[in-house]
Amino acid sequence: MSSFWWWPFSFLAHTVPGISAWRLNTLVQEAQKPVLLVDVRSPGEFASGHIRGAVNVPLGQLDGARISEMAEQLCREKNCQRGDVEVVCICLSAHRSPPAVRLIKSADPSLDVKQLDYGMANWWMQKYESVKE
Repeated sequence: MSSFWWWPFSFLAHTVPGISAWRLNTLVQEAQKPVLLVDVRSPGEFASGHIRGAVNVPLGQLDGARISEMAEQLCREKNCQRGDVEVVCICLSAHRSPPAVRLIKSADPSLDVKQLDYGMANWWMQKYESVKE
């Protein structure tokens, strides 16, 4: 497999789609569509505060096939089509999420995968809800 997925800031970085904190908050609050939140920060960072419903899969342990299976499971739970699920990769400041998006997309091109624009730092700056574990 090519290692391009790992490059957080490359000429490919602009090709990683994003979602604003406002839009993600709306999706989460209104449950408009099934969203799989994949937080790629370390377990310690995740425990210090994350978006309710997010799963912690540190970037170094990220497996695109596993995320694809999680999306499939969400489809079964929500009785929806695979194309209805939105996968959002989350990190602190959008440095680790671009490679996560590329890795997941390379494993399963059918998934709608985005990064949270500007990461949790922006989420918190907007004062959206987060939970601690």
